[in-house]
Amino acid sequence: MIQHTPGPWWIDNPVEAEKGDDFWPIYSGAFGTRAAVNVADVYTAADARLIAAAPEMLGEVVDTVREWQGLCSCSDTGIVCKGCRNRALLARIEGGKT
Repeated sequence: MIQHTPGPWWIDNPVEAEKGDDFWPIYSGAFGTRAAVNVADVYTAADARLIAAAPEMLGEVVDTVREWQGLCSCSDTGIVCKGCRNRALLARIEGGKT
């Protein structure tokens, strides 16, 4: 079972840090409210967008694993199918080994 801060996650405006480096706070919860939970602070806008999309990407991985269940023929063909690649990715996300 995956334990993470529930999404959706959203990016707030950049904040200027004491050292002069801006960072982008990423929050979970109602957009723009005090109920929001800080998930991460990152130092590039590109990283902030990627991290903020993580819950949605996780949902896509889980859906792909479900859709490919029972369709795998990797052992017959020697080619790793999309379902098995996503199953291995999901195992890494959950903290397991692949």
